[in-house]
Amino acid sequence: MAAVMDITWAETHLNGAATEVQERLARARTALGVAIDLNRRMIEELRPTLLDNFGLIAALKWHFKEACKSANIACEQHLPEPSPTFSAPAAIALYRIAQTLIAVMVSQHAHAITMVLGVDREFVTLNISCADSPKDFTREEEAVTDALASVSGRIKALGGEMQFEARLGGAVVVCRVPADKALSG
Repeated sequence: MAAVMDITWAETHLNGAATEVQERLARARTALGVAIDLNRRMIEELRPTLLDNFGLIAALKWHFKEACKSANIACEQHLPEPSPTFSAPAAIALYRIAQTLIAVMVSQHAHAITMVLGVDREFVTLNISCADSPKDFTREEEAVTDALASVSGRIKALGGEMQFEARLGGAVVVCRVPADKALSG
């Protein structure tokens, strides 16, 4: 931010300077702005402020909507109201699980019609499904296998279980975590 301020100061004090100098300063300010925006997005991806300020359900709503919008996929959400309060470790773990599963679904179903996100508070069930034109879900890809192994490990760490079903025209992933391990209060 200080660099942007310095560039702005230099631009205002270079009244009669060569056009080339002013153009280079403008390019530098633009490049810095892009870098600052990228840094903010990366930080938000790592630990969304929504998660800390508004809870897991709000963070999931936002991430799911953004992922569907960027992939041009219709999204359907089934989320509890009022939002349950999750423990901090469970909230970040469940957010990472959903984030990973959404990325896998989007990458595997580039022509998807609809993606559905559901959370049920009874046993804390996270349900993510994707439906597209009839074709086989290619689970064999190494990145998908690694992602699902990562999700399975996170779920097991919370005392839960994961079910994955690949089928013609889509896939469904259901993650269940005992409520006493995920909810606070």
